[in-house]
Amino acid sequence: MKICPKCQTENELIDNFCGRCGFRFDAFSKGLGLTQKELKTVDIKTNLGLVYFNMGKYDDALEILEKVLAGNPENQQALALKDRILNEKDA
Repeated sequence: MKICPKCQTENELIDNFCGRCGFRFDAFSKGLGLTQKELKTVDIKTNLGLVYFNMGKYDDALEILEKVLAGNPENQQALALKDRILNEKDA
């Protein structure tokens, strides 16, 4: 869980926006040394993984997330989503 700094609401690690107030979490810019273009690409790929997950396309989601994690193995959103997908596949 992550806490929104604006409204103090708990959100899932994979959330890009606070579900209560809409605050945009800036998880990618903390010390990663990525350019704005790279940040957008990582954000888009992680979101695509989430879309695939929501569609039930777990293998496609995992493939995208593995690419994200290859470039940044500590990406918390990608790690949390990957863990969620693996748990869902095993259920």
